[in-house]
Amino acid sequence: MYYIEYNITRSTLAVIFIDLLSAGRPATQSSIGWDGVPGRAVDGNTDTDYGQKSCTHTQNEAENWWMVDLEKSSLIYGVKIYNREDCCKERLDGATIHVGDDPKGMLTNAQCGGKITDAEINDSAEIFLECIPPLKGQYVSVTLQNNYLTLCEVEVLGLELNGAGSIA
Repeated sequence: MYYIEYNITRSTLAVIFIDLLSAGRPATQSSIGWDGVPGRAVDGNTDTDYGQKSCTHTQNEAENWWMVDLEKSSLIYGVKIYNREDCCKERLDGATIHVGDDPKGMLTNAQCGGKITDAEINDSAEIFLECIPPLKGQYVSVTLQNNYLTLCEVEVLGLELNGAGSIA
């Protein structure tokens, strides 16, 4: 369990406890390169060395994407990505995260946070993008144009919604 703190007013601080929703969920991606299958990004292994068979890998195409199906609509507060560190970590520059209920909405579902930047990539192997405001969706995707997409782990943090659209 994780938590996110929100400063709602100057005197009130809200703490929301959220769950890891992506572990073990079905994942797909636009293509597969070098045996980097999509399930590696949700297998619980955060090793950032590609040689340890813990990372995904696509071909270098115009529109690359990776997507996890959370299997039910959820309220997404943020996404944590473990980037490759043995080489090529700059390839993630410009990647975006999208959240929504459209399984074909890799580029059209709502965007969580901004584009991943060089500063975030060079600062740490772990990149956290907060969804402000939290976004509702069953599908979370990472998209990248004109470069290989490699993800060593993707942790989607949020709360599952019940059938009525409220927190389960």
